[in-house]
Amino acid sequence: MESLVRVDGWNHVALIAWAGPVIVGVARFIRLKGRPDQAEVAFAVADSYQRRGLGSLLRDELVAAAGQAGVRVFRAEVMGENRGMRRLFRTPSLHVVSDAGGVIEARLEHQQIRREALIA
Repeated sequence: MESLVRVDGWNHVALIAWAGPVIVGVARFIRLKGRPDQAEVAFAVADSYQRRGLGSLLRDELVAAAGQAGVRVFRAEVMGENRGMRRLFRTPSLHVVSDAGGVIEARLEHQQIRREALIA
């Protein structure tokens, strides 16, 4: 559990979305040991905030942070029936290389993200 709260902003980045005092979304990447250009990625969005664009916003911010950190590939373990997570990876900011055996691997397409548009 401690490893989930110890972020360093480089090898382990976590982004949090708040609604008032409540955390409603988290996105994180953890760089893979021995593979500095690859990272395991995970997203969690509260049920009441799903299908409202929060996951996409967190994804795009995480892609931007990964690009600054030199990460080029995201990997995620995903349950077969989790269509929402699979959709999250099918976007201009990511190119799905593999989606088999419960693992999605996507190459980041950093030039597609315009960070200033997300912040404004």
